[in-house]
Amino acid sequence: MIFRDGFASHGNNRNLQQHIRDDSCASGSRDSTI
Repeated sequence: MIFRDGFASHGNNRNLQQHIRDDSCASGSRDSTI
């Protein structure tokens, strides 16, 4: 899984996944190598 800015710390797995999917789709692959 890809984590941005330690979003995993929030504990919102669903929100995190959705946000990442949206962000990934929008930016393509900005932070895919963290």
